Amino acid sequence: MMRMSVAPAPSQVTARVAAAGNATATAAPSDVWVRSLPLWHVWNIATIVVATALALAGLVVPVDTLRPLALVSAVVSLAGIGLFLGTWPAFNTLAAIAVNVAVLVALLR
Repeated sequence: MMRMSVAPAPSQVTARVAAAGNATATAAPSDVWVRSLPLWHVWNIATIVVATALALAGLVVPVDTLRPLALVSAVVSLAGIGLFLGTWPAFNTLAAIAVNVAVLVALLR
């Protein structure tokens, strides 16, 4: 009778690697992610600044549509915050709500 070998589950492999003292196998992906995070934020901020400048110049969207676009974005953002309430730290949630409310108050006056 032939015995077939069954591959271990991924969690068992991770446990074996960690037990063997090879911390690099489990720590490397998060280290790479953490090191690339600042560059990702710079890219996001630069993209937002360029897109905003182009929008204000009337090159991306007509200037007349920026006000309704901001209103809709604030409402969608508040809906997203409501859907994922409790996911982020309290300060971040309150700050996001405050910014959205400030946009709504400023535009609906």
